[in-house]
Amino acid sequence: MKTIELVVELGSSNTVIYKMGNGIVLREPSLVAIKDGKVIEVGNKAKKLSGKTDENISIVSPIDKGVITNETICGEMLSKFLDKVLDYIVPRPFSILFCVQNGLNEQELLSFKNVAYSCNAKQVDFINVCKAGAYSVV
Repeated sequence: MKTIELVVELGSSNTVIYKMGNGIVLREPSLVAIKDGKVIEVGNKAKKLSGKTDENISIVSPIDKGVITNETICGEMLSKFLDKVLDYIVPRPFSILFCVQNGLNEQELLSFKNVAYSCNAKQVDFINVCKAGAYSVV
């Protein structure tokens, strides 16, 4: 990967987006509020709806133990997160580096690529979260 513009960790609990040169530009829960099969809120707003929703709204996390469990919902969640930060920070299309857990198989890595490309990424690469953490301390 030649130029990294965004580093993204899609975690089971939180999604963190780091912009090279700017630092962390988003840290929100990896939660999605769905009503009638459509994503209505993500992140902090979805979390606020948790426990206060009517029976037609469900709160889900499209990521479990570092693995994407629903590409479509995860793609919509990431797209909405990117909408919050990309307009003024990085133009689309963009390059993205995903922090992923060690030991993901090819199909699981392909899910990350599919999610990124659904959000107009031009280039996708991966780094192990342990290695990324080591870089952050150096």
